Amino acid sequence: TLFRSVMLAYPQSAKAVYQVADGLIQRGDEAAAVPLLHRALRIEPAYHYAYLHLSRLALRSAEPARAEKLAAASLRAVPSPNPHGHALQAQALLKLGRASEAAHHARSAVEAEAIAEARVSHLNTLADALRRLARWKEAAAALHTVVDYSPRDAGAHINLGATLLAQNRPSEARVGFQRALALLPASWKEDPAAMAERFTADRARKGLQAASEMLGEQTRDGGARTGRERKPKRRRVRPKAKTD
Repeated sequence: TLFRSVMLAYPQSAKAVYQVADGLIQRGDEAAAVPLLHRALRIEPAYHYAYLHLSRLALRSAEPARAEKLAAASLRAVPSPNPHGHALQAQALLKLGRASEAAHHARSAVEAEAIAEARVSHLNTLADALRRLARWKEAAAALHTVVDYSPRDAGAHINLGATLLAQNRPSEARVGFQRALALLPASWKEDPAAMAERFTADRARKGLQAASEMLGEQTRDGGARTGRERKPKRRRVRPKAKTD
């Protein structure tokens, strides 16, 4: 290929080596790409694109600790703007159970991202971190933005519904679960391979049931409180004693 010819012509060019690795990753040959990414970093230790690719590959291989270190190296090389470095570090930190740090990096990714579609992805990560921290109001705000931009994202509607349930807002939550179910393709029930759709439907139905039960409890509690209300007692006026 052209990039491989350039790499052979300029073996000390980190960019040329990286571009060959990038092409291999796009073709699915990640095993052949990894040594080239490391080679690019030996040539130019601050070549942050190589760190980003290696961090993504580590996440795919279920190595979050390694992914976090590689994303951090990318951010040291290019502190700003580096939305992808922040996003990868947020994802890795979430998998490591460090939600507070993940929220910080996810917010930085949102603020630095110029591409709307990528920004929505970062917002999903931010909402995930905020939900783990029980910061429900902030999580709901992030998810409202996601569903406004991606109204056909059933998973986002479910996550928003779950977040609203946690805020004791079952009426609004129920709408989100209903929208998620309505977005499923009509043929998913007959397709045995539609595992993702079945998982989505199961989540939406469980959320819908929880919202309905919460609404029922609120109605019963309201009725019970009304039934327990007592009328104020009338004050008895005793007749005055007769005097001779």
